[in-house]
Amino acid sequence: FYSYLAKRINYGGGFSHDLAIDWDDLNNDDEYDEDKDNVFKNRFLGFHLMASYPLSRYSRFDSNLSVKYIEENIYGKSHDSDYKDDEFHFYRSNTIPSLNLGFSFDNTIWGRIGPENGFRMRLNFNYIPDNEKILRGKDKGYQSQTFTFDVRKYIRLSGDYQFAARVAGGISGGKTPQKFLVGGMSNWFNYSVNRDVDLSGINEKYYSSYGFPGRGYRIHEQSGNRYAMVNLEYRYPLINYLALGFPFNMQFGYIKGVLFTDLFSAWDGNNFRGAVKSSNNNKFMLKDINFSGGLGARMNLGYFILRYDIAWKWDCYHDPSKSKHILSLGTNF
Repeated sequence: FYSYLAKRINYGGGFSHDLAIDWDDLNNDDEYDEDKDNVFKNRFLGFHLMASYPLSRYSRFDSNLSVKYIEENIYGKSHDSDYKDDEFHFYRSNTIPSLNLGFSFDNTIWGRIGPENGFRMRLNFNYIPDNEKILRGKDKGYQSQTFTFDVRKYIRLSGDYQFAARVAGGISGGKTPQKFLVGGMSNWFNYSVNRDVDLSGINEKYYSSYGFPGRGYRIHEQSGNRYAMVNLEYRYPLINYLALGFPFNMQFGYIKGVLFTDLFSAWDGNNFRGAVKSSNNNKFMLKDINFSGGLGARMNLGYFILRYDIAWKWDCYHDPSKSKHILSLGTNF
């Protein structure tokens, strides 16, 4: 990539080439099952043009025009392969152009774990024209327009005590709307995934957007062309200094604690029912809205930040679920 930053308007452009291997994992066990799964070797070639216009030190408009060529090659012994050998063979490909426009504002002050004070937001619009009309020889065209927003506020209450709030959402329309996949946690070690979500199409597989965090729930817990998410956290110092003499001489410091609640949902079109009445006593219970709460700890280990959370799901009617323990990497939102 090359960027020209001499003027107020910043320009850039470049090429990208990525290669990745994935499989279906229908058994949800991280093991390849030759009788069920398909293995793909995916190649991505991209051409990108970028421009941004800063309004101030904290805000800017930006744009990105890209054309991506996506090629999938299927492993010969995969379930849907006709070759039944140890080679990869061409499966399908498509070329997808897209235009992205955005506005961002960020005056946050960061600490060792993540943002601690200030405000940040991002408004984004993405447009994919109908490539069936502009590119010849395509069996199926992809076309969508997607708007997303993400607003976050951080309040330093006193010293190392903070409150953080986040509201995010999105809506997608068009011939092949983008799919939002919400639930779970980013960089999650002991993860679980909802395999019932259909990600077989190129648009769904490579142009879906993830919504985190939804602690206590699986990755891909819900999916749809619309989503909404609210996250609240109270952050406090848990352990200021810890020295161990056995089994190793080690010192730890600045371990932060969090109390959190996550509220999110994803749905298609107007098919949304936030809460319904129970058939037993007419009390309301959550249906399409997912709600969880819990507590956790954060520790900066130098090269990365270790996160540990315990979460409980609740539908506001039945008893809360069993606790779910989540170990992951990353900063606070």
